[in-house]
Amino acid sequence: FEVVKVAMIMYLAWAVDTFQKDKFRLIKLLAASHEKLAFLNKPISQEIFYIFAPMIIVTVLILLGSTSSAVFTLGIMLMTIMVGGIDFKHVCVMGLLGVGLLAGCLGLHLMTRHSDHVLFKRMSVFVTRLHLDSSEEKEADEMETFLTAREGSNEFYDALDVIRQPRAARIAIHEGGIFGKGAGQSTQKYIVPVMYEDYMFSLIVEEYGTLTAIFLMILYVSLLARGSIIARNCDNNFAQIAVAGLCLLISGQGIFHIFINCDFGLLTGQTLPLVSHGTSSFVCFSIAFGIMLSISRMAKEKIKIESDLAGNLIDDANKPKDEIGDNLSDLEAFESGQEFTDTDIL
Repeated sequence: FEVVKVAMIMYLAWAVDTFQKDKFRLIKLLAASHEKLAFLNKPISQEIFYIFAPMIIVTVLILLGSTSSAVFTLGIMLMTIMVGGIDFKHVCVMGLLGVGLLAGCLGLHLMTRHSDHVLFKRMSVFVTRLHLDSSEEKEADEMETFLTAREGSNEFYDALDVIRQPRAARIAIHEGGIFGKGAGQSTQKYIVPVMYEDYMFSLIVEEYGTLTAIFLMILYVSLLARGSIIARNCDNNFAQIAVAGLCLLISGQGIFHIFINCDFGLLTGQTLPLVSHGTSSFVCFSIAFGIMLSISRMAKEKIKIESDLAGNLIDDANKPKDEIGDNLSDLEAFESGQEFTDTDIL
């Protein structure tokens, strides 16, 4: 999923930039090949073909493995194209289609709640997390699911994770205090099997304290602020969209991970970027940082060039005044009868 997130941000940056420049070649060739395909020349057709259709396809494919990752990725993609300047009305239509797709999945869940298909099982998990009962009733339902599941089955372990992981994360944050227990002194990591991935923030709070957690949050917010500065200084639309999308992805996922660990949202599998354990996610986010640093260097060079040009303009503005002063001095010398040499005349 981390590979897909970064790849889609870069693709959408290219697609939005190319759409605004009206440089899509394939769809123009198709439109010119037959008169019935002439509608492909319209801007809305190009938006659907190159921007919205890939977003829908990727979201559905991610939905098969993780509902929360699909929803999060779709949200980041929508924000990226909005930053790129895609018409807000078209984005709203896309959002309504997404809501309709979700409603259709919920309807399928009601009809196939006992199905063993992977998609329907994922929807069952998602619907369970959207349950709006009171906390006591919800905990009772979760415990009943755990007790009625066959021991050793996937349902048994899923129910066990639902019970112990969120509670252990909250306990870890509570026990961490201001300064934490110290490196390696966490007790909840023995209860949550993937605490160094999905619950990394809780582990950091437990071992290093609230002060370290606040510093970590400041880093993610400062990345978002720095990314906006870089984007404003880019004269290339592709670079602006890429930087904005990657910053939204990294900072948004970090903040989302923190909210989930603090029990402010649905239970998801979003890792803490560049902090949680994970080879593919670390490599992909490192590539994203490399792209942003490269674009940042381009923006700095642009600022330097503009500063140099501004200095040259000031010099050029002052230069005619000096020439006028020199001419007046020559005129005064001529009127006073001073002799000119051949060099002066030349």
